[in-house]
Amino acid sequence: MTLHYPKRIALVTNWYPPKTGVAVNRMKAFARYLSEDFEIHVFCEGAENKIEVVNERLIVHYFESKNFLDKLKSNPKDGKLLHNGKTLLRIVASKIWTDPLKKWKENTLKGLKKEHSKKPFQLVISSFSPKEPHEIVLLFKTEFPEVKWIADMRDEMYLNQNIHGKQKVVLQKLEEKISKKVDAILSVSLPIVDAFEENYPNIQYFEEIRNGFDFDRKEEKHVSTKSADTIKIGYFGTFYGGRKPEQFFTALLNVQDNYPKLKIEVHLVGTHKNFEIPSKLHDNVIMHAPKPYLDAIDYMKTMDANLLVEPISVRKGIFTGKIFDYLAVQKPIIAIVDSTDVAADLTKEFNAGYVASFDNPKEQISILKSFIDDWSDGKVKAATDSQIDTLHRKESVNKLGLLIHKMIEQ
Repeated sequence: MTLHYPKRIALVTNWYPPKTGVAVNRMKAFARYLSEDFEIHVFCEGAENKIEVVNERLIVHYFESKNFLDKLKSNPKDGKLLHNGKTLLRIVASKIWTDPLKKWKENTLKGLKKEHSKKPFQLVISSFSPKEPHEIVLLFKTEFPEVKWIADMRDEMYLNQNIHGKQKVVLQKLEEKISKKVDAILSVSLPIVDAFEENYPNIQYFEEIRNGFDFDRKEEKHVSTKSADTIKIGYFGTFYGGRKPEQFFTALLNVQDNYPKLKIEVHLVGTHKNFEIPSKLHDNVIMHAPKPYLDAIDYMKTMDANLLVEPISVRKGIFTGKIFDYLAVQKPIIAIVDSTDVAADLTKEFNAGYVASFDNPKEQISILKSFIDDWSDGKVKAATDSQIDTLHRKESVNKLGLLIHKMIEQ
């Protein structure tokens, strides 16, 4: 009898538990669901150098970095002044200390090569950002060109509109080097994938691997939260850059007087206090500490609607990770976004909420009124179960698994 051993895949990322965040959830899903079909070795950053054997098909290699910038990470408990101070210090420190992950990069490359020498990897995946995972695999691929390479960009690299100056130049040069050695590029949406394909037609494979929700809905029961006199609107995550709640607060101020017997509560979960709450809304806006993923999902279910805020970008293809969780809990979405981009398209396609353009205050007021009127009439906009099933992270990772089989068996 012939024994068939699973192919060995390396995943190099700076984002993996016990870290938290959207990027961590993506990498955790890659490792978890790919390990059902492959032997997965994750190479990531940790507090100490160690190896954790999750099971016989999933091994995690942690390498410490002693990154000074970690001490300057924002905390939702920080006030606006402290948050802005940390942000400024991170910007200054990043200009002075241009390679804070140098030690981690060196140690991870050594660990990757050592594990490869024991038993070769057929394929390696690196995930941006930061840039170091791609740099590690670029060096590895130079020495081992026979190993297939998938670069998970997630979003844009140098074309990201929030990147400027020297950083943009550095990323453009790195992207061009990657394009000469990589076999496949992934991103979270088709517009971003198409942009990479247009720039680098020499690369063999391009694939959209969306994010998604990652909890079990088999035992899901519809959570009724309706109160006679209170609407609860939830927002889960952070505000940064141009993504701020001021537009929503302004719209709320404009509509609340039309509903004098109704209290509208806004629950902000895991949000940094880097914005101003209008004085008339102080009693309506409730700040909550960050919650673990499944706890956050449970809290989303108790909301009457969940809020999505995303400023308009020059580039198209911006899905915020929380949209998939919002859809999966089947509560209406109040989407203040680019009304011509993918988040708006998905919300409309699934008839799952109310969409207004980020730069159109009148539309924002209008959708809030529409939501409140529908809520009062007992109407609930929500995606269907069959629509939601297509958005599970496992579905996206299965798509990635098919690509990996194609690449290593050709």
